[in-house]
Amino acid sequence: MIPNELRKICNDLISQNQNRIVFDLLDFYFPFANTLDDINLLGELSAKVSHSEMFLKCAKVMYSYSPSFESRTNLYLAHKKMNQPKEALELIEENLKLRPNDFFLKLNQAFTTTLLGEKQKSYDMMRKLEPSNEDQHKNIRYGLSYEKIESGNLVDGIRDFFTFAKPLGNPNQEWKGEPVESLTVIGYGGFGDEFINIRFMKHLRERGINAVYYTSKNDIAGLFRRNGFAVTNSINTNIPWVNAALLPSILNLTEDDLWDKPYLTPKNRAIPSTKFKVGIKCNGNPYFSQDIYRRIPMDEMLSHIPSECEVYLFDKDRTHKDVINLNNTLTNWEVTLDKIDEMDIIVSSCTSLPHVSAAMGKRTLVLNPIMPYYTWVSTRTDNTTPWYGSHLNTFYQTQMGSWKEPILQMNEVLKNEIESKHISQSIR
Repeated sequence: MIPNELRKICNDLISQNQNRIVFDLLDFYFPFANTLDDINLLGELSAKVSHSEMFLKCAKVMYSYSPSFESRTNLYLAHKKMNQPKEALELIEENLKLRPNDFFLKLNQAFTTTLLGEKQKSYDMMRKLEPSNEDQHKNIRYGLSYEKIESGNLVDGIRDFFTFAKPLGNPNQEWKGEPVESLTVIGYGGFGDEFINIRFMKHLRERGINAVYYTSKNDIAGLFRRNGFAVTNSINTNIPWVNAALLPSILNLTEDDLWDKPYLTPKNRAIPSTKFKVGIKCNGNPYFSQDIYRRIPMDEMLSHIPSECEVYLFDKDRTHKDVINLNNTLTNWEVTLDKIDEMDIIVSSCTSLPHVSAAMGKRTLVLNPIMPYYTWVSTRTDNTTPWYGSHLNTFYQTQMGSWKEPILQMNEVLKNEIESKHISQSIR
């Protein structure tokens, strides 16, 4: 039996961003869940904290006791969260037999089809949906945002991708592109998003706007200031504000406008080394709900990194016996930039690391899931992205759940880069 106090304890911890402790508590209490109420409580809390493995366990138990429409819905959502689209689709199809005209069932069928890599089929399914209210229209716009970005339509694509973004300030003061003298640009999302969007301060300055960037992340505020950006730690409620992520849309930017030159620099320049140094990261925040899609098995990646490489793991939470671990070194982002500068190349899944690395102009490889983040979607087909220069290559899964192809592409690039360094050293 699970104590009634667990809900309050976990909710308090979640409000304090102590998700790791909540994960541990849910894992601890699962073996003691001997009633449906217990399983319901664990399932509710695991969904709230994005503990996908626990949510799937609970959903399976509930479905085994009562294979109803509702329990089947929870189970397909759990499979989807665990990046198991085939299992999810089978359950969605079962529910569609009961409610063939259910809008959100059909929408989830389309979204889940995307995870199988069948993007065009998914887009076609979304276009056939018949929305009856604004919320349903928003879901379709969001679902089709990737198609617009893929075609080079950043204005509509990015606007629709962030269609569910909540206002970051007074809605009446949100900037929509009209002439202004002063503007607060509010950082949105995780560290990677802020590293992406700080570049657009230049575009505002070129338009004669006195813009200041607000971030709640003190660690990067100083870094941005050092690199010449106007940054504040408080929001002036007397001037308009804008969500930084929406700037490419509001400023009517095209793919050609996204990249100019590196805009972040390390505090301390590295001394060149004769060794070929590779910095890696195989996953992001494990408590982020989308992390499971971008999580690369570390042993699989390491087995394809040439043996002459000196490998550094850029991860504060994980270590590995076959690499140089930086978990105790990466105390802040300034230190991280210094360590990136020491590397010959950075190899990572879709985390903040390749964004800051590429913003520095460092040679960077990104290994992306079958459904990548919007910044890795474009009109290009040459493994580059308009968001960064030719120093970054991005490789994609072609089969759901398999990292084989992008890892093999990574291996070829690493071998070529090592050879280039050897040639360069022999000339000197």
